[in-house]
Amino acid sequence: MKQFAKILIATVICAVAAALSPLYASAEKTVVSDRYTFIGNPSYIYCAAGEILILGNDKLLVYSYDYTLLNEYDLPGAVKIRKNDRYTAYSTASGVYLLQEDGGSRSIYTACSDFVLAGDRLYVSSGNRVICLSMDGTQQFSHTFDKSIISLAYADGIVYLATQGDKFGYSNIYACLDGDFVLEYDYCKNLESLLDGDDLYYYGASRITRPETGETVILPGDESGVSMRGDRIYFVTASGEMYLISGGQTTLIFACTSADKGYFAFPRAAASDYGKLFVLDYANDRVAVMEDDITYIDIKRPTAMTADYSGSLYVAGKEGLFRVNVNQPDNVVPVNYPGGAIDSITFAENSLYYTTDGKAYRLTDGESAYVCDALRVRSEYFGGKIYFLKQDGIYKADYSYPTVSVSGAADFDVTSDGSIFVLKDDAVTKYSDQGEFIASYKTEADASAISVSLVTNNYTDYGNIVVTCSSMHKVYNMDVGEQSSLPSANLQYTDTDGIIRTTLEDAYIYQYPCSVSKVALLPAGSTVIAGKYNLYETERMSYVLYEDFSGLKTGYMYKGILSQPAKETTPTETSGRTLYDNTALYRFPTSRGDILVDNIGKNVSVTILPFSKYVYDGVEWLKIRVGDSIGFVAKDMISTGIYVPTDERPQYNATLTKTSQVYDKVNDVYVPIGYTLPSGSDVEIVGVFDQGSEYTLVKYFDSSLGLREGYVETDALNSYSITPLQIIGLLCVGLIAILLISVCIIKFAGKRKRQLSKK
Repeated sequence: MKQFAKILIATVICAVAAALSPLYASAEKTVVSDRYTFIGNPSYIYCAAGEILILGNDKLLVYSYDYTLLNEYDLPGAVKIRKNDRYTAYSTASGVYLLQEDGGSRSIYTACSDFVLAGDRLYVSSGNRVICLSMDGTQQFSHTFDKSIISLAYADGIVYLATQGDKFGYSNIYACLDGDFVLEYDYCKNLESLLDGDDLYYYGASRITRPETGETVILPGDESGVSMRGDRIYFVTASGEMYLISGGQTTLIFACTSADKGYFAFPRAAASDYGKLFVLDYANDRVAVMEDDITYIDIKRPTAMTADYSGSLYVAGKEGLFRVNVNQPDNVVPVNYPGGAIDSITFAENSLYYTTDGKAYRLTDGESAYVCDALRVRSEYFGGKIYFLKQDGIYKADYSYPTVSVSGAADFDVTSDGSIFVLKDDAVTKYSDQGEFIASYKTEADASAISVSLVTNNYTDYGNIVVTCSSMHKVYNMDVGEQSSLPSANLQYTDTDGIIRTTLEDAYIYQYPCSVSKVALLPAGSTVIAGKYNLYETERMSYVLYEDFSGLKTGYMYKGILSQPAKETTPTETSGRTLYDNTALYRFPTSRGDILVDNIGKNVSVTILPFSKYVYDGVEWLKIRVGDSIGFVAKDMISTGIYVPTDERPQYNATLTKTSQVYDKVNDVYVPIGYTLPSGSDVEIVGVFDQGSEYTLVKYFDSSLGLREGYVETDALNSYSITPLQIIGLLCVGLIAILLISVCIIKFAGKRKRQLSKK
């Protein structure tokens, strides 16, 4: 990302802790824009040569023009500041002071309304009088006007002053020439202050005007201080923003709070899931969704949030409780629930748990039930155990005594291994799942909420404590060394039913059963093998396999982006035999995966089981049982139905006169098996050769598979053997011939006998 830098995690971690004397460690990195700078209620800005000076909350902040913080001073009561190449001066209600390099101050003059530095001279105004002083406070001269002086400036080497406007809002501007002030510009409309710079400008009514030409630059209207340097205009807002106007463009330089992208306004809390960090940006009426970039969900005054196991967020706000699709922020659906404003919320056991007015409730299928008195509620990411924050400590559900005894805690969260982090008194303290003290980590003074990061992305890392400081408009990470405790899942037993699913949207495969270490990004509609859909460790994710040209990808995906399993069908042939020696049975339908049974011999009987149609790279897979093992083989490794591999040779009695497709007969339908016999192949006609039929069953020999049977088109056959009909025909002809010969012999013998008897 160009605008937002990836979070750098500091490494200052406490090494030893004692229960009575905890050691504190701070490892803070902001997840707000890298342009975050806390400026408390800035009221004045001044651009000097090479520096930008900002006053606010009794502090002076000094920045370079590349916006690096150079110095910070405590200046109680400071309202205006000026700087040249030798001096820095500021004013309070009691007078004008010179700022020393060590941060100390020296008084020059008593109360004044405005002042300006001009080389080695200091000009101050009081009422309708302007006084020129040397830097030791010695008066050089003074001048009195008939109206009050409202502003002084040093521009283009000249001291200017403006007097109070008339009843129509028009002011006069005077220039100091040779110790005297002469009228330079009159009828200057709505003048509030003059601006130092290379040329003279004045500010008023949210616009900057050049009196010499009348040209103006319009400002947004929320500025609390304005300054110029050349053609660059800087202004600050009371909320804590600094903007630059240059070349007609207005750019936010840095801020502590803003509605601009990457900033927050009184954030209430942060949470993480689905590879994203969510921040409840309260005063901006939105939820920040932070992953590679930042997007927003519009929710009025969001106060609490949690994620379920199917890709939905539940966000509580001013207007109620809403369900939001993680990746479709416009899909916001109201959720009915009884009760008041929700303070905290979590999802576990297929229910929403929430707290309101010091009580915890369980919401299931629209029905709410009181659980216990509690201030906040949390649940484990793995295991789903419920925890409650009460007045005297942290309680596990159904426990009558606290796991962690602590009073006055502001917030808490629980890690995947059951460790408990508690926010109290400007520190986050870690306890074991048994309530034993482990370590404490110092926070910002106004830390208001914490959460354990469940993801790693551009804004946070797994195991960080994400701290929200509402009054500073800040959200930051604390590295507490939890990254080493990444979760794992027991994959000893895997699924065989309903394993073919598709992705409903673009989604990542992760190395761990949480949003850590992206393995691959799959486009919507990708087919995956859900090797273990329901994990014991978490209800949010499934173990999947995905195959593409680059290899086999394995890891974890959120259930919410997986479709229902593809429909399984009962195979036409439920039995078959292996066609080859060394056939392998795979755990999943991929030859790149684990082998369950190796070296299955040729002609081994198998049972073909119901399975979804799954084809990758032209290879279709079957689910089979061989012996006591169930797994997957490529379809072309199995002979089904009439195909029985053997080393026998056909009794050839016909030749193919053309290249012919081989067919199988399934439910009286002839289906091509994807195998062809070339023209001139010798085959054996099985049974009676009926030249009137469309297809004829033949036997043929395959050099790899042995003796096989199949149907070919009858008109492709040229029989060179005597068929049974031909044999019958010949027999009939022979019998007829014999009968004819016999009749002739009998007639000839009778005739001969009669002739002999006559003699």
